[in-house]
Amino acid sequence: MNNGWVKLPRSLLESCVLRQPEILQVFIYALLQARFKETVVSVKGHTVALEAGQCIFSRITWAYESHISEIKAYRALRKLEEYGLIKIKATTKYTVVSIQLVLTTGYMGFVKAISNLLICFMTEAITKIIHFYLNHM
Repeated sequence: MNNGWVKLPRSLLESCVLRQPEILQVFIYALLQARFKETVVSVKGHTVALEAGQCIFSRITWAYESHISEIKAYRALRKLEEYGLIKIKATTKYTVVSIQLVLTTGYMGFVKAISNLLICFMTEAITKIIHFYLNHM
C-alpha cells in the first residue's frame, strides 16, 4: 500500500482548507488509505469487503499516527461528511470511510469537491464573522 500516488489540486495552497489542518489531515489520510480496487481485509477478527474508494478508519490509530486527539479526528470526519466529501459507516469495531467523489467522478470530480469544500469553509467563516460583529456592536 506504500507504493503509488494520488493527485491533489494546487488550489489547496490558496484555500482556507489549509487553515483547518485537522480536517485536511484526515481527508488526505483517508484518501491515501482508500483502496483503488475491491479488497477483502481482516479487522479485529472480522472480514470486511471494501470497494474502490473505501478504507478502514480507526480514530485511535489515526490519533496515534498524527499526534492529534481522537475527538479532533472524529470531528474532522464528521465535517468532511457534512461537506459531502466522504460517507461514514461506523460499527462498534471499525469505521468504513467512502470517498466516492474521487473514484466515481474522477479527478475533475475531486477538484469540484474541493471547490465545494472551500465554499463551505468560506460560508462558515463569513457566518462566524457576522455573528461576532453582531454580538460585539
